[in-house]
Amino acid sequence: MLFLQIMKSKMLDFVFHIGTFQADRWLTVMTIIVFLLCLWGFLTQRLSKQEKMLFWVGFSILGMCFGLTLGLYHWRLPRGLAGQYFPNLSWTPDPDGELDRYFEADGTGRRIDRFIDFDSNDFNLHTFRTQPFSVEWQGFVHIPADDYHLKLESSFNAKLFVDDTLTARTFEGTDTLDLGTSEARQYVLKGWSFDESSGGERPFGFVWAANDEATLLVRVENDKDHQLQFRCYPFSYPGSPQQEVSVFIAHRSVGKVTLQEGWQLYTLDVSQNLLKDVVDGSAPLTFVFSHLAKPSEVLGTQDPRQLAAAFDVVSLRPKGTEAASPPTSLTVKAESGLTRGWHRLCIKAKTIVNNQASHIRLTWGRGREGQQTLVPEGALFPNAGSFQSFLRRVRFERFFLYSLIVIKVLLLLFLVGWLWQVILCPNMHLAFQQEVFLLALICLLAFGVRVAFLMEKSVIDPDFYFLGRGTDQANYVAFARGIFRGYWPGLTHAPFHFNVLNAFYIALTFILCGENLFATRLITAGLSVASIVFVYLIARRIFQKPTAFIAAIFCACNSVLIFYDTSLIIAPLKIFLTLVAIWLLLSLQEKVSWTTTITAGVVLGLSALTRATVFLFMPFILVWILWRLPVAYSRKVLHCLLLVCVMLTTISPATIRNYYSNDEHPFALITSAVAGLNLWAANNPSSTGIFGYSPQLYQEVLARIKREETTFSNEVLTFMKERPLDYLSLEYKKLKYFWRGYEPANLLSYHHIRPRSKILRLPWINFVIVGPLGLIGLFLGRKTWKRTWLLYGFVLMQMGLLLIFWVLARYRIVIVPVLTIFAACTIWFVIRALWQRRWLSAGLTVAASLFVYVLMNYPDAAFDYQQHHGKPMPVSRVMRYWDLFEW
Repeated sequence: MLFLQIMKSKMLDFVFHIGTFQADRWLTVMTIIVFLLCLWGFLTQRLSKQEKMLFWVGFSILGMCFGLTLGLYHWRLPRGLAGQYFPNLSWTPDPDGELDRYFEADGTGRRIDRFIDFDSNDFNLHTFRTQPFSVEWQGFVHIPADDYHLKLESSFNAKLFVDDTLTARTFEGTDTLDLGTSEARQYVLKGWSFDESSGGERPFGFVWAANDEATLLVRVENDKDHQLQFRCYPFSYPGSPQQEVSVFIAHRSVGKVTLQEGWQLYTLDVSQNLLKDVVDGSAPLTFVFSHLAKPSEVLGTQDPRQLAAAFDVVSLRPKGTEAASPPTSLTVKAESGLTRGWHRLCIKAKTIVNNQASHIRLTWGRGREGQQTLVPEGALFPNAGSFQSFLRRVRFERFFLYSLIVIKVLLLLFLVGWLWQVILCPNMHLAFQQEVFLLALICLLAFGVRVAFLMEKSVIDPDFYFLGRGTDQANYVAFARGIFRGYWPGLTHAPFHFNVLNAFYIALTFILCGENLFATRLITAGLSVASIVFVYLIARRIFQKPTAFIAAIFCACNSVLIFYDTSLIIAPLKIFLTLVAIWLLLSLQEKVSWTTTITAGVVLGLSALTRATVFLFMPFILVWILWRLPVAYSRKVLHCLLLVCVMLTTISPATIRNYYSNDEHPFALITSAVAGLNLWAANNPSSTGIFGYSPQLYQEVLARIKREETTFSNEVLTFMKERPLDYLSLEYKKLKYFWRGYEPANLLSYHHIRPRSKILRLPWINFVIVGPLGLIGLFLGRKTWKRTWLLYGFVLMQMGLLLIFWVLARYRIVIVPVLTIFAACTIWFVIRALWQRRWLSAGLTVAASLFVYVLMNYPDAAFDYQQHHGKPMPVSRVMRYWDLFEW
């Protein structure tokens, strides 16, 4: 009997995890991918009537599954908990405020949240980043088996009710604040200066109160008497009056203290009568000071702040409590796990402090000590009118879902069998050809190295799972989560402010694998390996086979590519789309085809949705088509028109969506990016050439633009006209930064991760090598410029764009695969010259490469080494290309 019970439990768990909409989406995507491979075989292979008939049978079943899937997704019950957000702390609607940007259009702040899993980067918390707010979620949860435990993890004051019983509670704040530390900073509300340290043998942190009122957030229990203790140091000077401090908690007076000289500990008793209005665990603690003074005025220092007193530790604990409590703690727990079946849920949460540490998430696990995972969307349902009708609807829905999953599994097996029998088996001998086998080994090496680095990075990089607030990666992931959770297209009511395709790509990986950033990075690594294949195909088509192999090996073993190929920024997707577009255009020269032109237009449109720089590449493409296609001139013109029309059609959904994003109907082709501001930031007297400018100069320019009704672009033109030598010096600096081996960064730093990575510290290829060899290859390839026109055009376009704006590694990395092809050309030229005993050609090429290598890298590397070590860099170190710019 025990064995049967265990088997029944295991079977229920299996059915629950397999029979989900996420599994259905994964099956759907996999089936479509396999079908596209079958379609390619159907169009390119000679097939018998029986094989064609089987293909059309599979196509018909796929169409039926597609229609049934659309119907099921339209008819199914909504998933998630019904939430309502309030711009206050009382869970009451605000008649004067409207929440419609990320919520339903009625302005009440209502929405169905498919997951209860939010952090500070998510748009719902980001909406309230400058004000306190509260939220309430209600609905049902389906527990798949007995002995499941729900857990609420939150930085808020939050309560979890299961079947109308308080099950879990979290608190915002802590009862002890060690001011001057990063842990306490999130609970410092207003009236305080920055964190400082005392120095000396036993340093401690402290913060000056810099206003007549200074407020902290503390944790309290309203059914107990408390004791308030704070250690502080009054700001004093000759003739200063004694500082008096009045203390308030939840806006109710606790008492008054006269501060003595030096660091002193002060104690006040807080009666529970004062805390009766504090119902949710946290309250503001306010210190009101009798007077302030500026050190610059009373002591003659350079400190312009107004200071009252410095605080070290503040604690508010129930009487009789010795140890400090953690910032958030679970105070109520279910003694036994939940039983299998339906349970009513209610979560009430509110927060005063909404910052980078803000989060709330609902998890569950089997057994009290079992691993906790996020409660999936398939287990949460909003409130229903009639519970019995709701259950009947759920049963019908699951029956149709399980049936669809079974049909799709059978269809996937059928298509895989057809693909194996018709396409793979007859062409199996191709896999054992030397060229294919070597390329497969290179791809396997590339993927293996990236997976190994990905696993290492998940341990050494603190931003791997918890992305820094406001970074590009965090913005893409937040938008992708919004798409995946069903809040888009109402996600914003403004034009796209960044290139949106990367967010949709991440959302697609979420559909396949759930919200798993490791899986997303793993898929991106696979996409980057596909880019290496296209590097090989492009080099093979333009140059010789050895050059293609060298280029592929260089890309596989490039440490900077390895670093960015596991990131969440645009670069990997942009590189892939660019290489595919170039390969399609080169294929068009060998076989003129309308299908190839249309496909190239779609890929170029998608590339524009990652970054609009492709528009600057279009003149090179159009000239190449008019010049190189072996057809009549009229057909060349038609191919150009078709390419442009398809490209614009591909990006038109973004343009249309931007136009209808609000009632003002703004026009933004792809994004509303502030190109004028970026142009000025990169080209003004304070620009560094990498990233950065003077904030003071920025304020002056803003004032002048407002006063004279000019623009940022006009400011750049004025700078170029009035100070041409400074502008030329800035452009020279950018050109030097572009070709040197250092990887400049403003967000995602290669040189920050590499010293901590055992994998990246290996002597891989990097730009220190690729840059000089690529530059020599550009010169050597001049005789074949007609074939390499597109590659030359892409290099010139990317370099010109970076000279106009900033030279950053995440922008320059896009050019690396193409430049690697020219670097491989240099390597093969030397090898071939040595093989043919053309010693002079080989020697001159090697000498030129070494000269460019030293010219590009040695001056800056030697200067940095001198600055860091206080002595000249040894000449022998210049050949350590893998860590030339690291000390």
